[in-house]
Amino acid sequence: MTEADFYKQFNYNIYEFYNHHFTDNSKKPVQHHYFGCLISGTAIIKTKKAVLNLNPNEIFYIPKGLTYQSEWFGEKIKFYSFGFKISPINQSFVLQKVNPSNKAEDLFDELCKDINSSQKNIGKLFYFFEQVADGMKLSESTHMHPTIQKAIECINENPNQRIADIAKYCNISEPGIYSLFKRHLNKTPNALRNEILCDKAISLLTTTNKTVQEISDTVGFSSASYFRKILRKHTGKTPLQIRKESAF
Repeated sequence: MTEADFYKQFNYNIYEFYNHHFTDNSKKPVQHHYFGCLISGTAIIKTKKAVLNLNPNEIFYIPKGLTYQSEWFGEKIKFYSFGFKISPINQSFVLQKVNPSNKAEDLFDELCKDINSSQKNIGKLFYFFEQVADGMKLSESTHMHPTIQKAIECINENPNQRIADIAKYCNISEPGIYSLFKRHLNKTPNALRNEILCDKAISLLTTTNKTVQEISDTVGFSSASYFRKILRKHTGKTPLQIRKESAF
């Protein structure tokens, strides 16, 4: 990686809007991690699983790969944003507010006084991340048993595999993988597979015009009727309801 390519991994900005601003990142995952701080106005960041309400002087974190929508309110809305594609922390975190120590808050204030992705400021941002990481909420995948994580990756790549083949891929017996899933997740591998298939289907329902039959075939359900049954069990909703509610 050249020096120029390295600096392209960072995106430091001050944003200002007036009265109301809407941002839609629900169709394409964001390509950076972000730390931000709202200076004036209020904001709401919404994902399919969480809602984050922001007030002035609150620092927040948006993980790389997240899909979300945000709304910004106030006569004048202003916030600082520090984006970075590469992370100094080998852990995954969820969307959240950050509560820094006084030392870390002072470091963040220094960044806000000099908005540019210089080598010095990149070092400050990474040091800030290291200071606050211990108090941040980890994503579920960070806590996951490595064999379960490997099984999930296997199911994602080929949802139609037999559980026996998945167990073999994970170097564990078929009874062993059922026992592991029960102990750590309180569900069977088949139940988890259906959840993964439903998540893939929900993504297609909310981002494409494919029919229910086409989506059922694409994600690997045996029939559209079985897909509807499993989707309702997983979400409590029909495909049509999910499509209607996809715009938050």
